[in-house]
Amino acid sequence: MRNRAVGIVLYKQQILLMFRRSKGREYFVIPGGGIESTESPTEAVVREIFEETSVQAADPRLLYEIVWDNGDTHWFFLLTYIQGVPALHPQSPEMQKMRAATSYYEPMWVPLEKLADLRVYPLEIRDLLIQDVPGQINERCACPRRIAVKLADRRE
Repeated sequence: MRNRAVGIVLYKQQILLMFRRSKGREYFVIPGGGIESTESPTEAVVREIFEETSVQAADPRLLYEIVWDNGDTHWFFLLTYIQGVPALHPQSPEMQKMRAATSYYEPMWVPLEKLADLRVYPLEIRDLLIQDVPGQINERCACPRRIAVKLADRRE
């Protein structure tokens, strides 16, 4: 693991997720990725959302922070949807893995009411989102929330 910036993008009662199929497992993740040495977490999350999903988003606001016991931190930002239709970029690492037939990736909008029924990693953040959404995340969320998690205790 390493430090990551992850983007929560909501639009018309939907959330932007990445569907993944790997090693016989199917699940969803919230799009995001590693932070380059020359960028801040807020810069990284805007870049990662676009690179992974082709969706333009802006104005990141920190909602959640997971601090793992190995010292890594994952920042989860709420972003404002600007434009775009979810699709993998042809040069993305995800597309390269699909070409090599090792994994499958598909960015997509998922209705918020289905969130509780889906395996969305990390489950700790999925559960917080279910509490804080739909529609009231700005008003109800006592954010940012900081969560300490032991790698051995993360939920599968």
